[in-house]
Amino acid sequence: MIRTASLLTALALAGAAPLAAQQVLQPRTAAADPVRDTIRRDLLTVRDSASRVDAAIARLPIELRNTSAAVLESRARQLAAACAATGRTVPGVRAHLAAAAVPAAQARAWRDSVLASLDRLGPVLSECDRTFAAMGVSGKGEEVRGYGWSRSRPVDRALRSYERAALRLAAALQIDYTPRPAAPARSR
Repeated sequence: MIRTASLLTALALAGAAPLAAQQVLQPRTAAADPVRDTIRRDLLTVRDSASRVDAAIARLPIELRNTSAAVLESRARQLAAACAATGRTVPGVRAHLAAAAVPAAQARAWRDSVLASLDRLGPVLSECDRTFAAMGVSGKGEEVRGYGWSRSRPVDRALRSYERAALRLAAALQIDYTPRPAAPARSR
């Protein structure tokens, strides 16, 4: 009798682990409301637009040594276009966030931090557009090779500053703003 009970208990415990793996996990977010939805959409708009800038910046150091001048000029034009596109999203997002009725005092402080980072990001993206558009002209490939990486650093710092502020605001408002996972590296 004891052996049967032990066997049944062991079988029950062994079956519980696979069932636990099939549970649906719900994200810990606040109930949906229009203010949070608008803020989330605005934060994701900048993040998704900035991912093109991140990708263009990430390609620069990889291709500096072994790539032709013509390809480097093309990369400079791609970075300029990405900076320009992201720069066009900043004013609208900033206006929406500034007008949003953020409920909590701490969240308002983080919103102000996001607004300040957007204020810094806009001019940096404009400068990136001007700098890399000029470097994307035919015959400027060696300039991209020599100075492209260092001239992209302020853009990267401004994007990271925005990202930190956006993550804090999302956490304060319990908005799902999980960063997208990095794409796996490709072997060359």
